[in-house]
Amino acid sequence: MKLQKILFIIIPFPLLLLFHTFGYSLDGYLETAGIYYPNKKDLFELRNRLLVEEEVKLKDWLTFYLSGRIDGFISNREEEKSDLLVKIEDAYFDFYFSRFGVKMGYTKVFWGKLDYFAPTDIINPIDISQLFLKNERKEVKLPVFLFSLSTYFGEASHLDFIVLPVFKKSVYES
Repeated sequence: MKLQKILFIIIPFPLLLLFHTFGYSLDGYLETAGIYYPNKKDLFELRNRLLVEEEVKLKDWLTFYLSGRIDGFISNREEEKSDLLVKIEDAYFDFYFSRFGVKMGYTKVFWGKLDYFAPTDIINPIDISQLFLKNERKEVKLPVFLFSLSTYFGEASHLDFIVLPVFKKSVYES
């Protein structure tokens, strides 16, 4: 039963998205990668990722942002047949005012200008197993629940006050 669900999401669902026009459009992308090894017992793998992002401007001063992904994996390996992962990446409210802003919800915080590893960037835990495998640092960060108050000093400067109700450590997930 699980394999049928995965097959439905991985194979026909993205094709339906390509050929169907909805009255309401979502932003996002679809990645598909297939591998076939004929010299290793006809081993095959199919990996898909569907990422969907939506930003809704509820008022002039209020925005809701939601993003998530569905990752699917199908293989004829003995040890790893198939898997499906549904994950919320961000879900937060952004309140905008003339001199300050408030962000609350489940999200990632980006700060600092160091090339790749910023030692002061301790708000979001990271998945250490992916640290040097991903092209972008944002793909390694894990979202957390937070409350952020930002005070603006012109266009180029701001001061952030961030409260984390629960602090999470970095993880190693393979």
